[in-house]
Amino acid sequence: MDGVLISHLHKDHFDISALKRLHRATAIIIPRVFGWQVMKAQCELNGFKDIKVLEKGESTTVGNFLVRLIPPLNSIGLEFDQDHGENQLCIDAGYRLDNLDTSLSMIFLADNSLYNESAFETFHHLLDSPDLIAFAYSGFASDYPFYYDFSFKEMIRICNELENKRFSIQSKILKKIRPKYILPYSSEFIPVGSHSSVWMDCYPEIWTSDKDFVAKKYATEVGCDAGTLYPDEELIFELRNPNLVIETFDRSAIIKKMIDYRQRFESLEDNVTPPEAVNSLGNLVPPAAENYFSKLVSLRLAPRFDFHIYCNEEFLFGIRNDTRKLQSSEFDSKNLIKIKTDATTLIKLLSGVLHWDDACLSFRLKWARVPNLFDIDSYNSLHYLRVIPVKPTPPQP
Repeated sequence: MDGVLISHLHKDHFDISALKRLHRATAIIIPRVFGWQVMKAQCELNGFKDIKVLEKGESTTVGNFLVRLIPPLNSIGLEFDQDHGENQLCIDAGYRLDNLDTSLSMIFLADNSLYNESAFETFHHLLDSPDLIAFAYSGFASDYPFYYDFSFKEMIRICNELENKRFSIQSKILKKIRPKYILPYSSEFIPVGSHSSVWMDCYPEIWTSDKDFVAKKYATEVGCDAGTLYPDEELIFELRNPNLVIETFDRSAIIKKMIDYRQRFESLEDNVTPPEAVNSLGNLVPPAAENYFSKLVSLRLAPRFDFHIYCNEEFLFGIRNDTRKLQSSEFDSKNLIKIKTDATTLIKLLSGVLHWDDACLSFRLKWARVPNLFDIDSYNSLHYLRVIPVKPTPPQP
């Protein structure tokens, strides 16, 4: 293997345990987006020698491919728009690969969704007329609205509205990109454990749960060819012309397979947190809050929402942003987010062992926000509600 392209920090895209199986001379390509230092440090600590950090639009050669970095195109999201400002802490990147022998051009966006039309216009030259573009089409890798205190009917309505909006925005930009072939993709991940039941109940009711239907809908709207890939399937290009995917995966049974897989793990429960560990929460909260307020200043974050944090349904502490104070009792606020979780998860979050993103995506947090609005600074500020991390010690020769 000549190299590996890392798109962003989330563990399903940057898994150091998987990378450790590779030869240490393998080239590791990392985008200079939020979190790049963490990815680079982890690769260095594990002995990789050829690490390249690419800037916006910068290129490198890997094997017989010219690789160009596509910077974040999702700096605005479905719950907020350009009028509310851009997310300055975007973590997602994509890549354009041009084969130096055949001139075949392919774009893989990973989770770098096509939301920001202004960013697209700036980097149009990196996206123009590819032979293939693979892009994420669904919002299933999210805990919203599944764990936000909505009724089942309301969750389905919100999901389908968001999926319709996503389709409208992305198909508009895809028309400008003018791809010859599109490959809408979404990992068929299956959340397991009792905390994931709401997600699994909703999934079959949302129109984007049918990937083949999604591909046909995008192809019709964009005016190009499309296909889908499932495990052990291949799409082969000959003379820049894509052959049809030879389907070997039973697409009609995908939801049943997901449900069956999940049922095998129904008995999984979190380990019970020992009492002495629960008592340690009190020692973690003050330094975590101190780090939080410090980052508000250094990163110029202005969260609109205050926070109430609950452990095992009991109020533990509050964060008041107007006065930048840690509160030991519940308080009134016009803009308030209540977050509930268990002691084990909260200890991991405050100590920095578990990232807030990971806790969201593993459905271990329950949210209630009043009013029900998305505020990017409130979300980003939560990342720093943890004690200051200790720099890892490099391995000794």
